[in-house]
Amino acid sequence: MKKPTLFILLFALILILNSCTKQPAQEQERTQEETVSVTLSTRELADEVLASISFPAMTEHTSQTDIETFIGISFDNIEEITCLQQALTVHLVEVIIIKPKDGKMDDVMDFLHGRQEKLKEDLAFYPAQLTAAEAMIVGNRHNVAYLICHDDAPIAEQSLLKLIDENI
Repeated sequence: MKKPTLFILLFALILILNSCTKQPAQEQERTQEETVSVTLSTRELADEVLASISFPAMTEHTSQTDIETFIGISFDNIEEITCLQQALTVHLVEVIIIKPKDGKMDDVMDFLHGRQEKLKEDLAFYPAQLTAAEAMIVGNRHNVAYLICHDDAPIAEQSLLKLIDENI
């Protein structure tokens, strides 16, 4: 009776140890995926978006104060940002490319989704604006998060993602 009990306990111990050793490997894979970095600047990535489809003249917000005031994002989460808007027009066009600080991708994505809702709900009135708001895309790849508000946002996103993947 002692031998079968011993074998059952030994088998249970092996299962427990085996499951414990797999978790760090899974976490290590996840960490490696999160640490993949795009080598280009956010401005270079934004330039690719602008070159991929026809954009009107855009204004770039460069000062921290302007970005916090006009866009509403905290620099506590940002390593690098490029923010382009078309000011004083009936068009709704905006490009935001962000490299978040380590561990802040979720916070940046929450901000971009909130910005997307604000553009849709508060700033899209005319038919062309509504069309651009509906085509707007928020996404992320590796260490880059982005918002593209334009009628042809899916085309611009494809171009951006291709450039990101070529430069990791």
